[in-house]
Amino acid sequence: MVPRWVRWMLLSAFFGLAPSIRSKHPPGVSLGRSFLPRAVAFNTDGRFQRGAPPSEATPHGASMVPIYRGMSLVSETATGELEPVLLSSEQVQMGEASWLGTAEESSALAELQRKASHRLGSGFWMLDVSNCFDQAPSLSDLGLREDFNASPSVSSTSAQWHKLRSRAGASVVDRLASEDYAALLAVAAGMSAWHRSVRFCATCGAPTEAVRSGLQRQCCQCGSRFRPRVDPAMLVLVTDGDRCLLGRKASWPAGRFSALAGFVEFGETLEECVIREVREESGVLVDPKSICFVASQPWLFPRSLLLGFTAKPVSTEIKLTEELEDVKWFEADYIEACLAEADDIDASDTRFNIPSRTSLANSLIHGWLQSIRAQK
Repeated sequence: MVPRWVRWMLLSAFFGLAPSIRSKHPPGVSLGRSFLPRAVAFNTDGRFQRGAPPSEATPHGASMVPIYRGMSLVSETATGELEPVLLSSEQVQMGEASWLGTAEESSALAELQRKASHRLGSGFWMLDVSNCFDQAPSLSDLGLREDFNASPSVSSTSAQWHKLRSRAGASVVDRLASEDYAALLAVAAGMSAWHRSVRFCATCGAPTEAVRSGLQRQCCQCGSRFRPRVDPAMLVLVTDGDRCLLGRKASWPAGRFSALAGFVEFGETLEECVIREVREESGVLVDPKSICFVASQPWLFPRSLLLGFTAKPVSTEIKLTEELEDVKWFEADYIEACLAEADDIDASDTRFNIPSRTSLANSLIHGWLQSIRAQK
């Protein structure tokens, strides 16, 4: 039996809670949140709290987050930013509801509930109306007046259905007035996608129905239960002094490069996944002792959990394979200069660019650039 203090030290080292005992790192470079210049997107630090649902189904005054075939309903504010459109559980008597969570009283989400005149503490629920309409419903289709929203900053006539993420150009998640809004909408859209993917039992093929406030689905015939699952995937920034290894897929916008990534294979450790994916995508060999965990990010497009790492190479020679269109070593000064011009880059531009600030890759790259500046 491994002593408790040994187990704690191993877990603490791996998740960045204590000084690492797994490897030595350059001066000024640390693991965990201190490595990153800002909080990772979709991480609310507890301001949006998941957990057990209330005892009553969709209680009076609850805030409903509408979803239609993967799209979220958002409205543009007077400042040009976007906010989620919240419906009251009394306003809409249609669709399938699933529990999402509650908001900390001082959070932006709680303030959104106040502006919509919803009862605090009643929580947020995903309301899927995908099967209720043949096309995206208008406010009147949902049974709402045009002055549905109590917030004076929201123009109700601008309420539109949108996908949260776009492969090219600015995404809705980049225009939201609060990062907590992004977390709420992503969880709602992800939960809706999961429900649509488990409409039939994997054991006997019979239809399933939502149970436990929509947090599970149960087979109507054999009773098998299904719970939302996430697919773990690793993202790694391989660094060699003042340069880092970035790659691009052919389907990405022109000029887009990112950290290397891949899904964890069945029975594979995270460290093994890092080594394998870097080798498969670039031909570069990673030093196993250099692999360090930095941060995680829920990426519910549709159901991934990203785990971000840094690592150092044993060999730096690139051997391009069919996995990626291009892989290169980029100098920190070059990336800094390109990012300084990022505001001028549009979807048709071919200049170097990296994923938006909502991505974990963006956080890893900026964290590394910050550590390079600190060492100069």
